[in-house]
Amino acid sequence: MMSMEAAFSLSLKNDANRDSCALLRRQQRGSGAVRAVNCGADARYCAGVSGRARPRPSPSRFPSLASTHEYRIPPVPGSASAEFRAVARSGGSCGGDGMSVSFEERVNNITTWLSNSNPPVTFATLYWEEPDASGHKYGPEDKENMHRVLKEIDDLIGYLVQKLKMLGLWENLNVIITSDHGMTQCSENRWINLDLCIDRSNYSLIDLSPVAAVLPKINITEVYEKLKNCSPHMNVYLKKDIPNRYYYQHNDRIQPIILVADEGWTIVLNKSSSKLGDHGYDNSLPSMHPFLAAHGPAFHKGYKYSTINIVDIYPMMCHILGLKPHPNNGTFSHTKCLLVDQWCINLPEAIGIVIGALLALTTLTCLIIIMQNRLSVPHPFSRLQLQEDDDDPLIG
Repeated sequence: MMSMEAAFSLSLKNDANRDSCALLRRQQRGSGAVRAVNCGADARYCAGVSGRARPRPSPSRFPSLASTHEYRIPPVPGSASAEFRAVARSGGSCGGDGMSVSFEERVNNITTWLSNSNPPVTFATLYWEEPDASGHKYGPEDKENMHRVLKEIDDLIGYLVQKLKMLGLWENLNVIITSDHGMTQCSENRWINLDLCIDRSNYSLIDLSPVAAVLPKINITEVYEKLKNCSPHMNVYLKKDIPNRYYYQHNDRIQPIILVADEGWTIVLNKSSSKLGDHGYDNSLPSMHPFLAAHGPAFHKGYKYSTINIVDIYPMMCHILGLKPHPNNGTFSHTKCLLVDQWCINLPEAIGIVIGALLALTTLTCLIIIMQNRLSVPHPFSRLQLQEDDDDPLIG
C-alpha cells in the first residue's frame, strides 16, 4: 500500500494531498502468516513483519539504514498467523530537509523484498512526504509551486510503475494509492488568536489548530464560556457534546474542551503560525477528502466509484490478504463494488432500475386495460344478424 503524505499499499499518502502506497499479494486462505514490509515514516523508516523468523539484514545490504530494532506483535485472534516478528530499520542522521532516503531508493528496497526475499513479502507499504510538506508551506492554491510538486509526484509514481513492470510484478500485485486527508488554503487574515479571549494561565493547550484540545486549570464552565465567545469562526465543544460523527468522545486522552476552526481559519497563540495550507478540519468538507486509486487482479478495471470512508480501506485490504480484521469502524460492503470477486448492488443504480421497471410495468398494464375496454364496447353500426327461422331478409 502507498501513502503520499502521499501512501502506497503497496500504498500512496496524499495531503493536498499526502500520498501513500501499498502492495498486496493475495494469500491463499489459511496458508499461513502474511509477511509485510513498510518504507516511509518521515523518510527514515522501513519495517518488515513476518510470521516466520528471518535473519537481520546486513549493513552492507542496506547501506542507508543504520540500525535494527525488533518488536513482538501478538497474533490476530482468529487468524491463521502466528505471532508476528516486526523489524524496524531506521536511518541515521537526516539531511536538512529531513529526507535521508530518496523515493527511488525506497522503491528499490521494497521491490527487492517483493521479488527476491524468502519467504516472499505479501504486504508492503511505501510512504512519501509530498505534497503535504509543500501544501503546508505554499498552500494548495499556489498554482506554480504546487503544479511543480505534483509533477514530481507523478514522475515518482511513474518510476514505481515502471519498476514493477520491469520485475514482472505489475499485473500480479494489487496496488492502492491513497492519502489520509486533503488540504485547504490558510491566510494571516484568518487567524483566531486565543490570547485575545482568555489568559493562558487559565488552561493548558494540548494541541493546536485546526482542532485544539484544551485542559482547563480553573472551572471548566468558565473556560468554556470564554472560548465560546472568542470567535464566530470556531466551534467550541465540551467533550460530551462533540458530534458523534467525529468518533471523538470516549477516549480518556480527549480533553474536556475541544476547539474546531472553520475551514481555512487557524487557531493561534499570539499570532504564531506560518502555514499557508492546513488539514484536520471537519471531514465532511470536500477539501478534506483524499483520493484513492487501485490497480491489480483484485480490482475492476476502469471502474469509478463515488465515495468511501477512509476507514473502509482496512477491511478491504484484509479481505484481499485473506485475513480476519480486528474490530474497526470500516464497512467492507462499501468497497465490494471495487472487487472482482464480490457481487454488489450499486444502490443508486438499483433504485433507478426498480423505478424504470415499475414505470414500464405500469405503462404496459394501462395499455392492456385500454385495449380490453375497446374490444368489449359494441360498434353502433354492426350488421344485423339473421335469425335461423327467417326465410328471406326483410326488404322495404
